[in-house]
Amino acid sequence: MNKSAPRIESVYDATVCINGDASKATLWSLLTGRSTYGEMYLRRIPTSILPDTEEGLNQWMIDLYVNKDKMKERYLQTGTFSDTAEIIDVDARPTTLLLMIALNVLISVPLFKWLIEVVFFGTWLQAGIAVGIVVGVNLLMGQAINTTKISKQSAYGIKNKKDE
Repeated sequence: MNKSAPRIESVYDATVCINGDASKATLWSLLTGRSTYGEMYLRRIPTSILPDTEEGLNQWMIDLYVNKDKMKERYLQTGTFSDTAEIIDVDARPTTLLLMIALNVLISVPLFKWLIEVVFFGTWLQAGIAVGIVVGVNLLMGQAINTTKISKQSAYGIKNKKDE
Protein backbone atom coordinates (compact mmCIF):
# COMPACT_ATOMS: atom_id res chain seq x y z
CA MET A 1 0.00 0.00 0.00
CA ASN A 2 1.13 3.51 -0.66
CA LYS A 3 2.61 4.77 2.60
CA SER A 4 2.02 8.42 1.62
CA ALA A 5 -1.73 7.87 1.14
CA PRO A 6 -4.14 8.78 3.97
CA ARG A 7 -3.72 6.14 6.62
CA ILE A 8 -6.37 3.46 7.03
CA GLU A 9 -5.59 1.44 10.11
CA SER A 10 -7.45 -1.74 9.23
CA VAL A 11 -9.77 -3.49 6.82
CA TYR A 12 -12.54 -5.89 7.73
CA ASP A 13 -13.14 -9.25 6.11
CA ALA A 14 -16.68 -10.58 6.41
CA THR A 15 -17.79 -14.04 5.30
CA VAL A 16 -21.53 -14.76 5.46
CA CYS A 17 -23.09 -18.21 5.09
CA ILE A 18 -26.73 -19.22 5.24
CA ASN A 19 -27.54 -22.33 7.26
CA GLY A 20 -28.51 -25.15 4.90
CA ASP A 21 -31.58 -26.09 6.99
CA ALA A 22 -33.14 -22.64 6.71
CA SER A 23 -35.04 -21.29 3.74
CA LYS A 24 -33.09 -19.58 0.99
CA ALA A 25 -32.25 -15.93 1.61
CA THR A 26 -34.41 -14.28 -1.04
CA LEU A 27 -36.64 -11.24 -1.02
CA TRP A 28 -39.66 -13.54 -1.34
CA SER A 29 -38.71 -15.53 1.78
CA LEU A 30 -38.26 -12.23 3.64
CA LEU A 31 -41.65 -10.91 2.52
CA THR A 32 -43.43 -14.17 3.38
CA GLY A 33 -41.88 -14.30 6.85
CA ARG A 34 -39.78 -17.43 6.41
CA SER A 35 -36.87 -17.49 8.78
CA THR A 36 -33.38 -17.57 7.36
CA TYR A 37 -30.53 -18.33 9.71
CA GLY A 38 -27.15 -17.02 8.73
CA GLU A 39 -23.78 -16.75 10.37
CA MET A 40 -21.01 -14.24 9.80
CA TYR A 41 -17.29 -14.65 10.29
CA LEU A 42 -15.79 -11.21 10.78
CA ARG A 43 -12.13 -10.42 11.24
CA ARG A 44 -10.08 -7.25 11.47
CA ILE A 45 -6.93 -7.14 9.38
CA PRO A 46 -4.41 -4.41 10.24
CA THR A 47 -3.17 -2.66 7.09
CA SER A 48 0.34 -2.77 8.51
CA ILE A 49 0.56 -6.48 7.60
CA LEU A 50 -0.55 -5.93 3.98
CA PRO A 51 2.06 -6.05 1.20
CA ASP A 52 3.40 -2.75 -0.13
CA THR A 53 3.44 -3.62 -3.82
CA GLU A 54 0.51 -3.97 -6.20
CA GLU A 55 1.58 -7.49 -7.14
CA GLY A 56 1.82 -8.42 -3.47
CA LEU A 57 -1.64 -7.01 -2.78
CA ASN A 58 -3.07 -8.90 -5.75
CA GLN A 59 -1.63 -12.17 -4.45
CA TRP A 60 -2.85 -11.36 -0.93
CA MET A 61 -6.41 -10.83 -2.27
CA ILE A 62 -6.27 -14.11 -4.20
CA ASP A 63 -5.08 -15.93 -1.07
CA LEU A 64 -7.81 -14.22 0.99
CA TYR A 65 -10.54 -15.47 -1.33
CA VAL A 66 -9.07 -18.97 -1.52
CA ASN A 67 -9.19 -18.99 2.29
CA LYS A 68 -12.79 -17.69 2.24
CA ASP A 69 -13.79 -20.51 -0.14
CA LYS A 70 -12.22 -23.06 2.22
CA MET A 71 -14.07 -21.49 5.17
CA LYS A 72 -17.36 -21.70 3.28
CA GLU A 73 -16.76 -25.36 2.41
CA ARG A 74 -15.96 -26.10 6.06
CA TYR A 75 -19.10 -24.27 7.18
CA LEU A 76 -21.27 -26.22 4.76
CA GLN A 77 -19.75 -29.52 5.94
CA THR A 78 -19.46 -28.93 9.69
CA GLY A 79 -21.72 -25.96 10.47
CA THR A 80 -18.85 -23.87 11.83
CA PHE A 81 -16.24 -21.59 10.29
CA SER A 82 -13.43 -22.50 12.68
CA ASP A 83 -12.79 -24.38 15.91
CA THR A 84 -11.31 -21.26 17.50
CA ALA A 85 -13.89 -18.68 16.38
CA GLU A 86 -15.79 -16.89 19.14
CA ILE A 87 -19.56 -17.18 18.67
CA ILE A 88 -21.60 -14.13 19.57
CA ASP A 89 -25.39 -14.40 19.47
CA VAL A 90 -27.21 -11.20 18.62
CA ASP A 91 -30.70 -11.15 20.09
CA ALA A 92 -33.61 -9.57 18.28
CA ARG A 93 -34.56 -6.21 19.72
CA PRO A 94 -38.22 -5.41 20.33
CA THR A 95 -37.58 -1.75 19.49
CA THR A 96 -36.85 -2.76 15.88
CA LEU A 97 -40.23 -4.49 15.61
CA LEU A 98 -42.04 -1.56 17.20
CA LEU A 99 -40.32 0.89 14.86
CA MET A 100 -41.28 -1.16 11.81
CA ILE A 101 -44.91 -1.39 12.93
CA ALA A 102 -45.07 2.35 13.61
CA LEU A 103 -43.54 3.23 10.23
CA ASN A 104 -45.88 0.87 8.40
CA VAL A 105 -48.93 2.37 10.11
CA LEU A 106 -47.74 5.94 9.51
CA ILE A 107 -47.22 5.26 5.82
CA SER A 108 -50.00 2.75 5.05
CA VAL A 109 -52.99 4.47 6.66
CA PRO A 110 -52.68 7.80 4.79
CA LEU A 111 -51.76 5.97 1.57
CA PHE A 112 -54.83 3.74 1.68
CA LYS A 113 -57.04 6.70 2.63
CA TRP A 114 -55.76 8.63 -0.39
CA LEU A 115 -56.14 5.60 -2.67
CA ILE A 116 -59.76 5.01 -1.62
CA GLU A 117 -60.61 8.69 -2.01
CA VAL A 118 -59.08 8.83 -5.49
CA VAL A 119 -60.70 5.61 -6.71
CA PHE A 120 -64.20 6.31 -5.34
CA PHE A 121 -64.43 10.10 -5.35
CA GLY A 122 -61.90 11.25 -7.93
CA THR A 123 -62.11 11.62 -11.67
CA TRP A 124 -61.56 8.72 -14.05
CA LEU A 125 -58.12 10.11 -14.85
CA GLN A 126 -57.12 10.25 -11.17
CA ALA A 127 -58.43 6.70 -10.60
CA GLY A 128 -56.52 5.46 -13.66
CA ILE A 129 -53.31 7.09 -12.46
CA ALA A 130 -53.73 5.57 -8.98
CA VAL A 131 -54.40 2.10 -10.40
CA GLY A 132 -51.41 2.54 -12.74
CA ILE A 133 -49.17 3.40 -9.79
CA VAL A 134 -50.34 0.31 -7.86
CA VAL A 135 -49.82 -1.95 -10.89
CA GLY A 136 -46.39 -0.41 -11.54
CA VAL A 137 -45.27 -0.93 -7.95
CA ASN A 138 -46.47 -4.56 -8.08
CA LEU A 139 -44.56 -5.16 -11.32
CA LEU A 140 -41.39 -3.64 -9.85
CA MET A 141 -41.75 -5.76 -6.69
CA GLY A 142 -42.21 -8.86 -8.85
CA GLN A 143 -39.05 -8.00 -10.76
CA ALA A 144 -37.12 -7.39 -7.52
CA ILE A 145 -38.31 -10.71 -6.10
CA ASN A 146 -37.44 -12.52 -9.32
CA THR A 147 -33.86 -11.23 -9.32
CA THR A 148 -33.21 -12.63 -5.83
CA LYS A 149 -34.22 -16.18 -6.73
CA ILE A 150 -31.44 -18.75 -6.53
CA SER A 151 -32.12 -19.84 -10.13
CA LYS A 152 -30.99 -16.35 -11.22
CA GLN A 153 -27.70 -16.47 -9.32
CA SER A 154 -24.28 -16.08 -10.85
CA ALA A 155 -22.30 -19.19 -11.72
CA TYR A 156 -19.13 -17.59 -10.35
CA GLY A 157 -17.18 -20.05 -8.24
CA ILE A 158 -19.23 -23.09 -9.28
CA LYS A 159 -16.95 -25.80 -10.65
CA ASN A 160 -18.03 -27.49 -13.82
CA LYS A 161 -18.29 -31.28 -13.47
CA LYS A 162 -16.32 -31.67 -16.73
CA ASP A 163 -13.37 -29.76 -15.23
CA GLU A 164 -12.98 -32.09 -12.27
